[in-house]
Amino acid sequence: MTKSTNPLDIIFGFLILISGLMLFGYIIYKNITYRKKRKFYHPKKLQQFQLVKHQPATRQMSSLSSPSSQSINIQSNIKKGELFEDYILTLFNNYYTIVPRTESFPDFIIKYNPNRETFAIECKWKQELFNESYNINDREFLNYKEYQKQKKIPFFMILGLDGTPSNPNYIFIIPLERLKYPDIKNHYLNKFKRPNTNKPFWYDPIRKQLT
Repeated sequence: MTKSTNPLDIIFGFLILISGLMLFGYIIYKNITYRKKRKFYHPKKLQQFQLVKHQPATRQMSSLSSPSSQSINIQSNIKKGELFEDYILTLFNNYYTIVPRTESFPDFIIKYNPNRETFAIECKWKQELFNESYNINDREFLNYKEYQKQKKIPFFMILGLDGTPSNPNYIFIIPLERLKYPDIKNHYLNKFKRPNTNKPFWYDPIRKQLT
């Protein structure tokens, strides 16, 4: 006796066949589309392309990274200031002692051991002059003036210029009382230039001068 074919089996088999044909057609279509979009490079051109690809961005990245750059610059300036301060301290021999200070400025209070007299120093280093002037922050300048007025002790600005913070090409020692403005013009600055940059400091307690 012959077994009758179920109509549902025929329909199910037909659907499987159609699905297989559609999948096969999709695979062929994607392969053709990929070949059309694919670019073929000459080996040398491909090498150049890869080199350019890994080069760091400049202008576009600078605007995005400006806050970080500003923070790095501030940290760098602080580090340069500390290096210059360390250099200045090497120029004080055993005749001098650093006195602990309670204020945030000046940089150092120095005691001249032979007569125990003290004086203040503020250290600043710059790579170059701006508009032929050595510029000091206005607020800091006023603070220095007020400090000297209250403490009644000699106050010296020790300014480094050019070279590096650890080895400046020029050093100027200016009594604060000789400064009327925070912008020190080049011609006036040169009046206080040390002849020998690396020579140890000497304080004259009678004339109240640091040389």
